[in-house]
Amino acid sequence: MMLTTIAFVLSNSGTRWCDFAHRQTMEFDSRYPWFGNAGSSTNVGIYAFEGTSAGSTVCFVYPDNMSVDTRYNAARVFSVWTSVMGGIVMVTMWFTSCWGCGRAGWATMGFFLLLNSLFEGLTLLFRSSALCDAAFASCSLARGSKCCIAAIVMWFLAGASVATVPAPKGPEPIILQQTTTTTTIENPDGTKTTTTKTETQKVPAAGSV
Repeated sequence: MMLTTIAFVLSNSGTRWCDFAHRQTMEFDSRYPWFGNAGSSTNVGIYAFEGTSAGSTVCFVYPDNMSVDTRYNAARVFSVWTSVMGGIVMVTMWFTSCWGCGRAGWATMGFFLLLNSLFEGLTLLFRSSALCDAAFASCSLARGSKCCIAAIVMWFLAGASVATVPAPKGPEPIILQQTTTTTTIENPDGTKTTTTKTETQKVPAAGSV
């Protein structure tokens, strides 16, 4: 559970900002004029790039009509997958401590965690996309991509741990059992006094032990 949460935080921290990679411009690229001429450099992300406005460093979202290629689109798709599927598995795992989980459901979550490790790695396709075309620029690892590499490891460890940790059990089913005791006492004068006592106690439900 902890590993899954850490992986989710690292994954989103890496892909949602504008410092996934550091782009060094080697030659002006008319497809991306905002990156400037040879010698300029900036951080770039999957959804935005870093720039300055009024003297402050800010993230600018890429234009809708920006030229993209298959690897760039793939990096976007896989970043969305890891966030959505990882988030679903993470929240589900949080509640298994209260609800419990069957072995099939537990194994399924482990499978998706391992799959997330693969897809997290595929977000690194961004560094070989048109934005990092070797003819115009070079892209090196920045904070975001380093977070993603750490997330790859965490997703894998989280998925592998599911194979070694048994599925959590929910609270033990409890039923209320009533026991009635009737006592008859004969008095010296020959009369009888009858008393009835009812006790209620909690016992495990049948089949839960």
